[in-house]
Amino acid sequence: SFDTLYFKDGRVFERYSQPLRIKNEIMGRVWSFRDATQRKLVNKKLQDSQRMLTDVLNTIPARVFWKDQQGVFLGCNKKIVEDAGKKHISEIIGKTDFDMPWCEQAEQYQKDDQRIMKTGKPKINYEEPQRTPGGDTIWLRTSKIPLRDDKDEVYGVLGTYEDITDWKKALFEIQEKNK
Repeated sequence: SFDTLYFKDGRVFERYSQPLRIKNEIMGRVWSFRDATQRKLVNKKLQDSQRMLTDVLNTIPARVFWKDQQGVFLGCNKKIVEDAGKKHISEIIGKTDFDMPWCEQAEQYQKDDQRIMKTGKPKINYEEPQRTPGGDTIWLRTSKIPLRDDKDEVYGVLGTYEDITDWKKALFEIQEKNK
């Protein structure tokens, strides 16, 4: 058997127990205890840190995503999930742009990703169109940077974008009035 013991002073111990057998006969039980306090504290701090990062990503107004070298989504924030017309992040992870409502732009998105990963140079604040789940076209201000491992090797791309459609429409209206 296995149990976790939580003491009032904050210590945490794991208790293991198994039968003591001599030949085919059970003669008693062997108990062992391990102090798991430090491991539990480290795990809690890690979970708290991950929760904070998730909260930050899901609270900021920008859309955030990251992909591997094959253009497969490894993660994103809730705004990307909403933009894709999905209900949960699990419907994005493991997919590519070709699987999304913006599949018409997927080839260009993938070319940008590959160029950024190949050169190791970011592409910042550029405008591009995106198809919505409803079939409309919106305009984005996008930035992408290469993701690097601890050996400085590029293993993916991190992207952010904001919907600038209203700004583009207002700019177009101003330009039309000034003609």
